Amino acid sequence: MSRISLNRAGLGRLACLLLLALSLLPGRVAAQEVQRIAAVVNDEVVSAYDLAQRMKAIMVLSGITDSKENRQRVQGQALRAVIDEVIQLQEAKRVNVRVTDADIDYAIGLLETRNQIPEGRFEEFLRRRGVPPETMIRQITAEIAWSKLVQRQFSRNSSVDEEEIDSVLEKLKANAGKTEYLIAEIFLDIDPTVGEMQVAENARRLVSDIRQGASFEAIAAQFSQGPTAANGGLVGWTQPDQLDPDAANALADLGLGQITDPIRVPGGFQIYRLNDRRKILAADPMATQFTLKQLVVTLAQDAAEADVTAARTAAVKARGSITSCDDVAPLAAEIKSDSSGDLGTVRLGELPESLRDAVRDLQPGETSEPVRTPLGLHVLVVCDRKDQEVDLPSRDDIAKSLRQRRMAMLSRGYMRDLRRNATIEFR
Repeated sequence: MSRISLNRAGLGRLACLLLLALSLLPGRVAAQEVQRIAAVVNDEVVSAYDLAQRMKAIMVLSGITDSKENRQRVQGQALRAVIDEVIQLQEAKRVNVRVTDADIDYAIGLLETRNQIPEGRFEEFLRRRGVPPETMIRQITAEIAWSKLVQRQFSRNSSVDEEEIDSVLEKLKANAGKTEYLIAEIFLDIDPTVGEMQVAENARRLVSDIRQGASFEAIAAQFSQGPTAANGGLVGWTQPDQLDPDAANALADLGLGQITDPIRVPGGFQIYRLNDRRKILAADPMATQFTLKQLVVTLAQDAAEADVTAARTAAVKARGSITSCDDVAPLAAEIKSDSSGDLGTVRLGELPESLRDAVRDLQPGETSEPVRTPLGLHVLVVCDRKDQEVDLPSRDDIAKSLRQRRMAMLSRGYMRDLRRNATIEFR
């Protein structure tokens, strides 16, 4: 999952929910947690309660075991996340960016759909997992506010001209047949108040958590400071020359579903997961459609070697007399083969591996070598073949992708500047 929020009651219930959550705590503990200060951000207090609830949410939603050691590990990242949200909401307020109930409702609807949750049951979903709803509403509100803010500030700077689109199309044509990757990312920014060594250690711990079973998507949603966090870190199809060289080299050696070690890139550390790989502008051979008929020379599984030899000789002879699919029926009648006949139209990937290899390179009218199965020896005849058509992406799709990448870069720089100029005191 990527982000959490309340049900459709909207923001009006937040104060009540917070008071209810506090009323359920022992009086002294509640008072101490709320009153104790974890940090002050531009004169706005982040309480120990805020921090504790975010830590709990991170561990529950990311699949990290709730232990004293893990709480200590998560604390720094949780505090960083809460501080960033305070900064984002302060900046949004400064320039009069508002998050409406309709915005919240829309975000909740997407989350319910994405996580296959019945409509209006999101609060129940959270509570069953021990996640305080008031903690998550602040997170989703900050995310929406920041998205609106970045759009307002940089929409003019993200325009794409026709020459840029032409350049992408030319590059795709030039790279046809080369490998591209479907990737997801976690980006950890290097905060001067924390230091590069600590951020690197945090990244290594996240890699360890994911490799031990924690959800990559949930970790990305809770920890990543990149613009893809809201989508569980999903970047999309990416060519190697669009990545840092160290990242491209690391992805080349990964198996599907595996993640890289932390990679130092300008401004921070990246962790990538390889979801898929494919050839640029190349048809997927497994999607090729074959219309097939088969001639089967029946043979028992435990047939003697002499019977196998005789059956193979018969299959090879029959194959030599086949010039089209129309020849299969009379030959089947001649050898009294009830198993012979029409196989219909199938994708190559739907065939058993032994049959797949036999027809992969055949053209209409061609026949396969006899293939042994439990039924006997099969000669496959290709009646028709349709290779997958691969088109260049549309100019609109390319422009959208370029704008997203540009906005991501501008967003990251904007946040870095706000963080650098903020007055942050840790208690």
